[in-house]
Parts: sequence; structure tokens; C-alpha cells
Amino acid sequence: MQLQGDPEAEEFAHWLLEIGEGAAIQDGFEASITFSREMLVPSWDALIAAIYANLATPGQATDDLLQNATILASQHDDVNVLNDKMLNILPGNMEIIHSTDKLQFEAGIDDEETKHLTPEFLGSLISSSIPMAELKLKLGCPVMIMHNLAPANG
Repeated sequence: MQLQGDPEAEEFAHWLLEIGEGAAIQDGFEASITFSREMLVPSWDALIAAIYANLATPGQATDDLLQNATILASQHDDVNVLNDKMLNILPGNMEIIHSTDKLQFEAGIDDEETKHLTPEFLGSLISSSIPMAELKLKLGCPVMIMHNLAPANG
């Protein structure tokens, strides 16, 4: 998509630069930014529909559609909601792959100290340093690996 010469794109780029430089932050507020009404989306579903209009149409969820537009979120909970909603929209059967749900300790670790690390507790953890308890996939759904989980193995 070519945006050069587009006044709206140039205005948006200028606004993003102001945010990065701290100039768009409102006086009296440490980290408050005002968005125009045109930038607000009423729901997750409306956001997905605006970015990926043909996602639910069989045969339309092409690589180009999914690779040329991105929704970014800064919170794990928001990413999980978006992923679940988009997977439910994509046609096809969902496969759920479960992670390991128990810990194996070295000799000498006291069971009393680790008894609270139940499978339910381990499955509830959401962190960028460990994989989710469930990996949900559909055929044709893109998968993005954010970091190497086994750096010693390349």
C-alpha cells in the first residue's frame, strides 16, 4: 500500500512522532493521550472486522490478507482475546495442543514447598517467559514465534 502523498497518513505519522517525543501527552496527566473519535473502535469484533473484513469468508483468509495487516496489543490478556476471537472466525476445525502440566524437580527439592504448583495453577500462568498452557491452531492460521525457546539448540 502506497501512503506517500496521503495527507491523512502524513498527519497520522506526525501524530505518532509527537507521541514518541512526549508532545502529545496532555498537561497534568503523566501518560494520557487523546484519541480522535475516528480512531476509536467500539469492540474487539468491530476492530477485527475493520482490519480483516473478509476473514470469515471461506477462501478469503489468504496469506496476503493476514500478512498485510496487523493488530498490535500490549497486554497478554488482550492478545489472548484477539487470538481466540480470530480463531473462532476462521473457517475449519480447531486443534488444541496442551503443554506439560507438571514440574519435575531435582533430587533434594522438598515436596512440601512445591505442592501448591498444581496443574491448574501452572495452566493459569500467563507470562512472556513461558508458553501458554494451550496452543490453539487451525489449518491456514499463521503462527508467529516471538523468541527461541531452546537457544542452546539453535
